Amino acid sequence: MALGKGLHWGSFLFDYDSGKGLLWLIGLKRINRSGFQKIKRIKSLMDSRIVRLKEEIERLKEEKSDREKALPAHSIQPHQLLVIEELEEEIDRKEKELEALTLMTED
Repeated sequence: MALGKGLHWGSFLFDYDSGKGLLWLIGLKRINRSGFQKIKRIKSLMDSRIVRLKEEIERLKEEKSDREKALPAHSIQPHQLLVIEELEEEIDRKEKELEALTLMTED
């Protein structure tokens, strides 16, 4: 994103596993080799997180589908529906995180 001559652009990155945030700033005039290596490492970490999220989302969707198929036709227990609802919420949370990471890593 171009902000103007001599200005920097940045994104706020949040590592959901560690609970820590990172501020990623790039200035075309001030970037050095170590800064570039750090940026490449952050990009690599983000890419691997995206892959893990996609795998987790797929696994959760399969688990949700299996649980829905296993519901009895006449005697559904409340705890069975709660488990499915919790899976839906976890899928939604991970999909939002995936969307945010995908937007930040687009070229």
